[in-house]
Amino acid sequence: MSSSRISSIPIVDRYAEEAREPGQEVGRLRPISRATTLVGFWSAAIAAIITIAYAIVQPFTAPPPEWHGMAAYAASFNPITLTWLYPAFLLPLTFVVVMVSIHQATPEDDRLWTHLGVVFACLYGTIEIVNYGLQLLAVSPSIQSGETDGVAFFAFTNPHGFFAALETLSYPLMLLALLFAAPVFRANGLEQWIRWTFLANFGLVLALALIGVVLGLSLLTIGVITTDAWEVLFAMAMVLVAVFFHRAGERAVIGRGGQSSLRRNGGG
Repeated sequence: MSSSRISSIPIVDRYAEEAREPGQEVGRLRPISRATTLVGFWSAAIAAIITIAYAIVQPFTAPPPEWHGMAAYAASFNPITLTWLYPAFLLPLTFVVVMVSIHQATPEDDRLWTHLGVVFACLYGTIEIVNYGLQLLAVSPSIQSGETDGVAFFAFTNPHGFFAALETLSYPLMLLALLFAAPVFRANGLEQWIRWTFLANFGLVLALALIGVVLGLSLLTIGVITTDAWEVLFAMAMVLVAVFFHRAGERAVIGRGGQSSLRRNGGG
């Protein structure tokens, strides 16, 4: 069977098709394990839930105030405005697990792309955990206790501060992770939807950001616009990935003695 034929069928079935190739040994293949489908499903589902929770909480708890200096920020500071950071802190953790699960579910020939996706996901996750953790564990307690010396650079609303800089750097890394993972979803149907939502996360958000720059919009305004688009597209992508792993879990059967086999549902 030609490589073009194999690339056009779903990932779950690609192992079975490859096994029929002359000279191929089943023992060399890496079928999707039960653990991978479970971890992939739950991590993607949780990522979708976290994104939806973030989209609901963020507009009500973190209105984007203008930056008028540290004294004004500290005087009006309310820790409730940082509530949105809790789901935002959890998202990088689940996203990395999603990308690792996709990598584990991908046939060997395509794993370069998912490996790159995992690398960029880890970079994004590391930056955001530090960024959000700093706000929750250091900046907020310091302001509440009146210890504001040297905190201005790390304040959430400072457009030229540490937080804004890391936010600007980290999310393109997440989008790159999705971009690199997109090509492995080659089949029609569900995989096609996943591929296009992954690509849309990168392309549409980047396009909106560039349009904002050309129009001379502020960094804060660009951030609000791109975040709104990202919330919808990313939640859709994670729901689709959860469905993908759920279906894969129904089709992957763990046999005895560590052997794995694939059954087809309805002959598909």
